[in-house]
Amino acid sequence: MKSSIYIKIGISAIIILLWGIGACKKPGEFDDALLDERLSADAATVFDESSSAFGQVIPGLTEAEMRFHDFGDKLFGQSFVTSPSSLAGHGGLGPIFNNISCNRCHVNEGRGTPFNTSSVSQSIFLKTSLPGNDINGGPNPLPGFGLQFQDRAIAGAAPEATISVTWVYTIITLADGTKVELREPVYSINNPYKPLPAGYLLSARMSRPTFGIGILESISESSILRNADANDNNVDGISGRPNYVWDYNKKTVALGRLGWKASTPDIIGQVAKALNEDIGVTSHIFPFKNAIGQPQMSALSETSAIDIPDSFVNALTFYMRTLAVPARRNVNDLNVIAGSKIFRSTGCIKCHADVQTTRTDVSFGPLSNLVVRPYSDLLLHDMGEGLADHRSEFEANGNEWRTPPLWGLGLTNRINGNNFFLHDGRARSFIEAILWHGGEAEGTRVKFTKLSKEDRENLMRFLESL
Repeated sequence: MKSSIYIKIGISAIIILLWGIGACKKPGEFDDALLDERLSADAATVFDESSSAFGQVIPGLTEAEMRFHDFGDKLFGQSFVTSPSSLAGHGGLGPIFNNISCNRCHVNEGRGTPFNTSSVSQSIFLKTSLPGNDINGGPNPLPGFGLQFQDRAIAGAAPEATISVTWVYTIITLADGTKVELREPVYSINNPYKPLPAGYLLSARMSRPTFGIGILESISESSILRNADANDNNVDGISGRPNYVWDYNKKTVALGRLGWKASTPDIIGQVAKALNEDIGVTSHIFPFKNAIGQPQMSALSETSAIDIPDSFVNALTFYMRTLAVPARRNVNDLNVIAGSKIFRSTGCIKCHADVQTTRTDVSFGPLSNLVVRPYSDLLLHDMGEGLADHRSEFEANGNEWRTPPLWGLGLTNRINGNNFFLHDGRARSFIEAILWHGGEAEGTRVKFTKLSKEDRENLMRFLESL
């Protein structure tokens, strides 16, 4: 009887183990992450095509980790209010800000809608600075305004300015006669609370999706640097290079990974910076209000209390670190396969590198030693004058942008209700986004314009599968 019980227990254990190994996969012909192209993030992939696909948790968390993730999820949707607040850790809004919560910008853990006809919505920010660098090598703050225009304010305070946008339209004709309309935004800073100095710089930034950034944070440095070729030694016209930035949390220089110019090294830095710049909330990483130095802040001392405790910052960080990536779809569709070949033959793959590996991390197994497919080298590339903002961020110059990951691309419209792409949301389709590529990507753009309609549609099918 005892041996029979042991046998049953042993069989049950094997079944549970096998279920755990394959829990993130659908039954199919592939098991290996290198072969199964559905697995965007290896074991951190989820098979979900619903409107909540960007907000799913990675498999493999412990019960305690799941509770911490859920707490962070709650904070992600929590609106901040002015102090004092009856909700501990939710006060400190403003006095100037752009938005009141994380999910107002990152809708459904994706991107927001950056424009409403001639106005700018709450999902896009205007970065500003003067030429030059600050003491840490970052952008040089605009006196009296800092590094970002805050266009909203609490009662009794005044926003720094209001922002409007107009459009310049251009028609591009492809080789087969197809016409594509491109639009370029022109921003106006209206009613600033004080005169703006001459020569100030401006750069619009649309909120990026938050899913998968825990994996980007975990990609090994060697995996990223393997694709770097700053001097174009292989003479392929591509000269990706890393951005080394100041880590405001650890007070040291680190490899930048996150953000449109790879100007942030990790999630906790991204969380703290967004809380401070976008919402006006202070933390131990950014302990001063974004309105410090303005006349309306004269009563606020530089020793004011921290608005949000470390436990809340850590929970938000953990929540975003543990967001999974949706699986690819239709990978065996012949048109998708044909589009994948065009993606490579036109040269897209040179920057949008498909395979990366995460570092071995014994402290957090679910993101350790994964083979992932972000379709990004996480490096800086010169994208040409058309996309240039002429504003440097650490080692990134005014023409350079980090290659954005493409995973989840095909679900964007379903989940976020729009297909706005590029750093400022100017592109309204995959085709428009490609046609804005220049600089190192000019050769790829030219090849794209010469594609037949069938090849172009197959490439779109491939992008929709990501």
